[in-house]
Amino acid sequence: MAHLKTQATTQDLPGRLRWKLALIKRLYQTGYQRNDITLITDLIDRMMSLPPKLDLEYKAELNRFEAEQSMGYTYQGSIARLQRVEFAREYIVRILTARFGTVPAEVAEALNALWDEDLMGELLEQAATTHSIKEFQQFLIDRLSALN
Repeated sequence: MAHLKTQATTQDLPGRLRWKLALIKRLYQTGYQRNDITLITDLIDRMMSLPPKLDLEYKAELNRFEAEQSMGYTYQGSIARLQRVEFAREYIVRILTARFGTVPAEVAEALNALWDEDLMGELLEQAATTHSIKEFQQFLIDRLSALN
């Protein structure tokens, strides 16, 4: 259904938004388990992509719907948080590579093991302002030891 509606709404993005919301809401109403909703929603998100403005509308409406349903969990919140962490990680590596040429393997490995959004934000700022890769590496070591 998502594929057919994606094709049918190529020139009607507000229509695509309506269909995307209808399909996702139907998953909740049908009683799918959380894991199933997550997997299917991810597929629908990829298939029925929206421009940023409509994507924000989609997320806001889905959050309202979930609050009304008292689901007790927010699919978009957890997925969005993980995506922000992944994007931060990617940009940290890009910034460090652009500024210093290479990123040591141990720095890349440490970054790949992190999922703390606040820490990734700090590391992103540090990557943009640090004077050397060694200074960044020391900052990373200090922040990791503070967490433990």
